[in-house]
Amino acid sequence: MADVPDNAYHDGSLAEMAVAKLAELKTKQQPFFLAVGFLKPHLPFNSPKKYWDLYDPSQLKLGGQSVSPEGRATV
Repeated sequence: MADVPDNAYHDGSLAEMAVAKLAELKTKQQPFFLAVGFLKPHLPFNSPKKYWDLYDPSQLKLGGQSVSPEGRATV
C-alpha cells in the first residue's frame, strides 16, 4: 500500500496505455478490438494507499472460508 499514483502499479499503468490507445483508435474510420488484461483482483492484494483509505479496517469482515479449494490453508 504505497502512497503513489495509480500508474505506479501495473494495472494503473496498463489502464493509462489502454485509454491512450482508445483515443488513437477512435480517430480511425475502421472497426477495432482492444483486449486489456488486468491482474487485479488476484493476488497479491495491493493497491495505492488512497483506495485503502476509503475503508475503515475495523468495519471489514472476513469471509468464513478458511481453506482454499485446493485444500491448502489460506493466508
